[in-house]
Amino acid sequence: MGVSARAKRIQPRPVVPIASVASRIPNYRPIDLSPRPFSLSVLPPSAFRLSAMLPCPSPARCLKRPFPFLPGFVAFLFVALGLVGCQTTAPSSVEPRDPAGVRAEISGRIAGIRDAILARSAAGIVAPGTADWTFTGPDGATLDRAAFVARTEALFARIVKIESLDTAVDRIVFADAATADVEITQTMVRTERGAVGTPDTRLWLRYRERHRWVQTDTGWRVRAVAFIGTPERRPLAPGEKP
Repeated sequence: MGVSARAKRIQPRPVVPIASVASRIPNYRPIDLSPRPFSLSVLPPSAFRLSAMLPCPSPARCLKRPFPFLPGFVAFLFVALGLVGCQTTAPSSVEPRDPAGVRAEISGRIAGIRDAILARSAAGIVAPGTADWTFTGPDGATLDRAAFVARTEALFARIVKIESLDTAVDRIVFADAATADVEITQTMVRTERGAVGTPDTRLWLRYRERHRWVQTDTGWRVRAVAFIGTPERRPLAPGEKP
């Protein structure tokens, strides 16, 4: 009687199937472990939102994202591409290799133009110009080399004396490595021959010009000259200082 009671106590309990236990768990869903190919269609739409790629304000929120380490990977990718670009791309500049030397060369040629004006040489004024050199006066009319030389020679024929000529290079700015925009101001005191029976006229003049200089096989040359605004002009009495 005692043995049979003890045998009854150690008798194993019946095994309950897992499915029947799982069915009692609220919101339980079985896990599908069958293999299937990877596709972007299985990713949640939130994985492609920009907000999912930006840094999180807190680690707890970041870990809730579909891909918590994606922002760091994207940042690393941009940094790596930037380093590669810095090593393979040469720095670009709109200035020539020797900007100070070019400025000195252009300034020297402008000084030569000043000397040609003092010598009343129209050909010397256009000597540093390119073959397609042009001049645009304050009236907006544009002249080529031949027309400018003819007009300037007629002007020089009326000038009795050039007392002084001050030429200031106001600015030299490079549009690119082979082009420079230059502005100058010239101040002149000269005496012009009057009409028949009238006295000569002593004048003070100030005018500004804009030049376009270009690099050529023979150095830097001026391609275009244009007046800026209207020249200032006033008569001076004999012996009057400007």
